[in-house]
Amino acid sequence: SKHSERGDCEAALKNFTRAAKLGDVEAHSHLVALYQGGEGVEKDEKKEIYHLEQAAIGGNALARHNLGCEEGSKGRIERAMKHFIIAASHGLDESIDMLKGWYADGHINKEIYDKACNLYQAAVDVRKSPQREAAKRAKQISSDEQKQRDEILFKQPSSCHVGDCSICLLPLPLDVTRYEMIACCGKPVCGGCLYASVMRDGEVALDSKCPSCEQRFPQSQADRDLYRMKRAEANDAAAILEIGTGCFMKEDYSSAFDYWTKAAKLGDIEAHYNLSSLYYEGKGVEKDESKFVYHCEEAAIGGHPRARHNLGAHEEDNQNTERANKHFTIAASLGDDESLKLLEESCESGKVKKDDFAAVVRAHKAAVDATK
Repeated sequence: SKHSERGDCEAALKNFTRAAKLGDVEAHSHLVALYQGGEGVEKDEKKEIYHLEQAAIGGNALARHNLGCEEGSKGRIERAMKHFIIAASHGLDESIDMLKGWYADGHINKEIYDKACNLYQAAVDVRKSPQREAAKRAKQISSDEQKQRDEILFKQPSSCHVGDCSICLLPLPLDVTRYEMIACCGKPVCGGCLYASVMRDGEVALDSKCPSCEQRFPQSQADRDLYRMKRAEANDAAAILEIGTGCFMKEDYSSAFDYWTKAAKLGDIEAHYNLSSLYYEGKGVEKDESKFVYHCEEAAIGGHPRARHNLGAHEEDNQNTERANKHFTIAASLGDDESLKLLEESCESGKVKKDDFAAVVRAHKAAVDATK
């Protein structure tokens, strides 16, 4: 075969002839091509037919079909038909198509054609059986994996992704203007604790200390950036997230994507949510629905109400109302107002039971009250 690829037809003829004598069916097929095309040897119809017959006897369906064509061209319909039936019994499409045409033209009767069809279908079924079993197993595995994923996905998170204030340990609000990530240590501190810290230090903001790590607050943006960079170098996910957000605000979406990807790998929930937005909008990366859903799910599992809401909207767009309402219910229970409003509309239209909606309203109130 290597000689044939190099165009050394004489050497190929010698090697194929030797292999054919040893019973290699494929070698007979190659010799057919050589004698038919006259490559490296004179054209010889007798030797072409001989090797075609040997390949057919060895089970080569295409060789068998070509023998049928050869006999048919000479008007030997019965011999040609026998070759086509044998080739069809190996599942060769060309042969069953030929027999179909002959049946339509009246060259063969229904009994013979039906027999050929049955043999052909049996061969196809045998060939496809392992594929079908493999596909069935793959589908079952996929179904089991989806069930396991859904068990994780639709489990109500114990708290919102923003967590608790590092000082008073009360749940932080969803409104990012009511708490701050301190640059020196990266810990979240609610507005009340920040105010109390300033008051404790005599209302002298320049001398105020971080209520979490007791270091002096950064005095300038340069100081804050320096603290943030040091934390990022130490693989602080929150710092890396903040740097990515700064890049995003400057419309450097490619850099934002890189920073957020790193933060997400370190387990930052907000980074997953931000990545879902990039994939949805196609900023800094090509639009990708599957990756949008993946990062939304990772953020939602981590307790991100907005990511959970977006998953609900996505399912609703795909007419998966039951899954959509599950997402909206979890999001509303974490304090998301928009999800609660959508559930209210669904309740009014009869898509959500009143008792179920009432339970969500109570959960939403509890989540909001906990941050006050």
